[in-house]
Amino acid sequence: MAGTTLARELAPASASHVEFAIATEADDADLRRLLRENPMAGRVSLSLEREPNFFASFCGAEQQTIVARARGRLACAGWCVFQERFVNGMPRRVGYLGGLRLDRHFAGRFDLVRRGYQFFHELQSEQPADFYFTSIAADNGRAQRFLERGLSGLPHYAPIADFVTLLMPVTCSNEADFAVEFASHPLPRVGCSGGKLDHLVPCLRHDFPLESFIDVEVHGQTAQAALWDQRAFKQTVVRSYSRMVRLARPFLNFAAQAIGKPRLPAIGKPLAHAFVTHLVAAPTAERALVALLSQLRQHARALGLDFLTLGFDARDPRLTIVRRAFRCREYHSRLYSVNWDDMPAVALDDRLCSPEVALL
Repeated sequence: MAGTTLARELAPASASHVEFAIATEADDADLRRLLRENPMAGRVSLSLEREPNFFASFCGAEQQTIVARARGRLACAGWCVFQERFVNGMPRRVGYLGGLRLDRHFAGRFDLVRRGYQFFHELQSEQPADFYFTSIAADNGRAQRFLERGLSGLPHYAPIADFVTLLMPVTCSNEADFAVEFASHPLPRVGCSGGKLDHLVPCLRHDFPLESFIDVEVHGQTAQAALWDQRAFKQTVVRSYSRMVRLARPFLNFAAQAIGKPRLPAIGKPLAHAFVTHLVAAPTAERALVALLSQLRQHARALGLDFLTLGFDARDPRLTIVRRAFRCREYHSRLYSVNWDDMPAVALDDRLCSPEVALL
């Protein structure tokens, strides 16, 4: 396999002089530049960066990053992270396709994306994952239409769930009264035992301290989760504001400071947020879930953070609980299964989709 892979890496594109390869440490600086210089557009333009080392940010997980170079410049990149996850209640090898970035100098070159998928497909043919999935922002209609059309050379994208990512301010406000009512009897914050952490050993080397795990019990209901601040190796950075937001920012920040709300960061500064990860809470454990998030907010506030980030399948009843208890900003996306004709397809049952947001 190694010889075949090497031949593929060195074979130049016949017509457009584009070369595809598996990324190595030699590509680190160019990959970080690609992420930094090609943010997601919007009223607040954000770049999802992986400083100071692209490859170290994958938390020890098996991954494969594909790069495309044209005239020596990194034109396009995307990666697949492989982990063991439960699919239909059974442990399976799952590949998450993410980080697809096209350099702005090659805007509109969807042929690069198509050929990149073909290259990745060839690499996977000998040892494919049991299941592949990805996520696309709900407001990125262009990408959704492009990928759902089933064009030649692209895998099949099938929607499997709508997903909601919440950005929760850690500062207290009026809506916290509801949370305080339910958080009257939480247990003190404690670290999990070593037995619970065996599968997290790589993560513990990435600013994932034992004391970040919190267990609460309220009137017989229990819930647990961890707080994971990833800014040391993975950042969400503000790259620009729309003209209206830019002009209003000084006034918005003045008002935010007066009422204890997070301020809009300066351009080039990362969002001060951490992920709520490894959440365990039954849909019926409403009091424990709210108490847990209240404890996590207090912990995050003590660490100087502004937001917590967590995500739910749009069908998850816990999403309704969190929406009612806390005022959050919401970002909507759609999860897709990704499948090629010559790879076995997995038909999903009606269980909720619960990808770990911190690992996407």
